[in-house]
Amino acid sequence: MKKVLVANIVSTVKNDGTKSFEHELTELNKYLSDGWQIEKYDIVTNVISYSFSVIYQLYKD
Repeated sequence: MKKVLVANIVSTVKNDGTKSFEHELTELNKYLSDGWQIEKYDIVTNVISYSFSVIYQLYKD
């Protein structure tokens, strides 16, 4: 079996100049704990909005 999962990650700059990253990997962690494995991943960037996505291809025997 195979699945594709997308994790969106957003980077913001705070008033003090530090960067903050927000991401939600709960769904990915759930699949990994259920025996799924990462077969491949790709990173897709968006320079304008300082965000990117990680596209995971998962598989399970």
